Amino acid sequence: MAKGAHLTKEVKILIADIHLDNTDWGATKIREKLLQKLKSMGIDRNFGPDWPSVSAVQTQLMEIRQNSDNKSPELKELNNPWSLGATSQRSIYPPITPESIPVLFKVMKYRDASGEKFTIREAKWASALSPLIPDIQSLSEKATMYARAEANCDILNLPFDSTEVDKQVFLASAVGTSNK
Repeated sequence: MAKGAHLTKEVKILIADIHLDNTDWGATKIREKLLQKLKSMGIDRNFGPDWPSVSAVQTQLMEIRQNSDNKSPELKELNNPWSLGATSQRSIYPPITPESIPVLFKVMKYRDASGEKFTIREAKWASALSPLIPDIQSLSEKATMYARAEANCDILNLPFDSTEVDKQVFLASAVGTSNK
C-alpha cells in the first residue's frame, strides 16, 4: 500500500505548535486539532480531509519529543517564567537591554493580570521589539508570536527564520513606518 504525502515543513510546524499548548495530548487528539487548522487554512483541499494520518502525526510527535529531550538545559530554560534574576543568570541572544527592563515588568504585570506566564524567551523578544511597539498588549502578543515560532523551530531542529512572523507583525501593521 502506498504511503500518503510526506509532511510539509508548514504541517510539521503546526504539529509542534499544537504540541506546545497540549504536551499531554496523544497523536489522535493532536491530529484532530491539526485537521481543523488545515481545513481553516484551506490546506485540506491540497491533500484531502484525512491527511495526515494518525501514524504520520505520531511519528512527528516522537521526533518532537526526542528533540525536546535532547535540547541543552539553556534552551529548555528559555520556556521558564521570566524574572530579572533569570535574565542575569543566562546568556540570551539577543540580550535583554537594561533600557527594556521597565517595559518587561509592564508586560509581566499585563500577563499576570490575564493569568498567563511570561517566559524568558518571550522577554527576549519583548526586549528586542520594545523600541518598535510601544503598546504593552501589542508588544506582549508580538513577542509571543516570535517566541512560539522560535520554539517550534527549536523542537523541530530547524533554523529559525522570522520572515513570516516579520510580515505578520510589521507589514500588516506598518509599525515604525511613515509615508509623510
